[in-house]
Order: sequence, then structure tokens, then C-alpha cells
Amino acid sequence: MSFDRFFHPGALLLMIALLPIAIVPGLFITGHWTYQLLFMMGGGFIIGFAIHRVFFMEADSRSDAVAGLILVMTAMLVVMHSASPNAYWVSSVFLGVGLGWFDSRMLLYFVKMADHCQRGTLQQTYIITLITGNCLGYVLGMQDINVQLLSLILAAVSLIFYLTVVLRWFKHIKGRDFKFREI
Repeated sequence: MSFDRFFHPGALLLMIALLPIAIVPGLFITGHWTYQLLFMMGGGFIIGFAIHRVFFMEADSRSDAVAGLILVMTAMLVVMHSASPNAYWVSSVFLGVGLGWFDSRMLLYFVKMADHCQRGTLQQTYIITLITGNCLGYVLGMQDINVQLLSLILAAVSLIFYLTVVLRWFKHIKGRDFKFREI
């Protein structure tokens, strides 16, 4: 049995950058989240798409990835510092917008690094990384831990890794003529 169509070893750094932030939704599924809050998170994805069309259309792709991670961290801080039920509503929208922005940028990085015949493999690597992160988050959320604090730490780790390692590496592998606006 061959796994060459499901995993691309050249995308290992992108997987490491995506995995911590992919754990966050799995953590929230195990928390005090209801289906209404999941709908609000889905609404956040739609709002994020609309905001991206208005504000980030001509922007560098790094800006919306960083803004997405900052929104995820903001969502965690809102829930951690407010006992109001409305905090969960606001947090779920922020989480949806932030995950939508960051995850879509990462998918574009996965696809952009591929040759023509490897795009499907890299898309599968992206999907497997997201699903693995969600499953790990669900398992971790079942433990007796502070879900919001762990999510905040994971988002911060993902932001630092993205800014310090992934951007430099991605510029290096794509050559000197690569521009982030092309993505």
C-alpha cells in the first residue's frame, strides 16, 4: 500500500505550522459549546470571507494570515476574561474569522509550493493535517485542562513559528522571483 498520494514530505514545515492552530477547533468542540455557537463560528467564516474581499484583496497574504492568528488569540482572551454568555458568541465569530483567514492562506501555501502534478497530494496533506489537529484537540479537550489557555498558547506558538520559520523558508523554496501577492 502506498501513501505517496496522501502525504508530501516537502510540506513538513507547513504541517508543523498548521497543526497547532488545527487543534483549537477540536478543543472547543469538547468545551461548553452548543450548536448555536458552532453556527456562529460558521458565520464567522462567512464574515471573514466578506471582510477579506473588502480589506485584504490587494494586501500581502502574510497580513491576513497574521491577522487570522491574532483574531484566534483575541477569541481566547475574550472567553478567558469574561463570564458573560455573550463572550462565547463574540469569541466564536472571532474564531471563525481567524481560522478562515489563516487556514485559507495555509492551503494556498500548500498548493503554491507544488508542481502541477503534486497539487492533489499537497491538498490531501493539508486536509489530513487539519483533521489530525481537530482529532488531537478533541482528545486533549477531554482531559482536565484549561481549554482556552491551551488554545491561546497554541495560537501564539503557531504565530511565532509562522513569522520566524515558515515565511523565510517559503521565500527560499520559491526562489527570488516569488511575491506573496501572487498567492
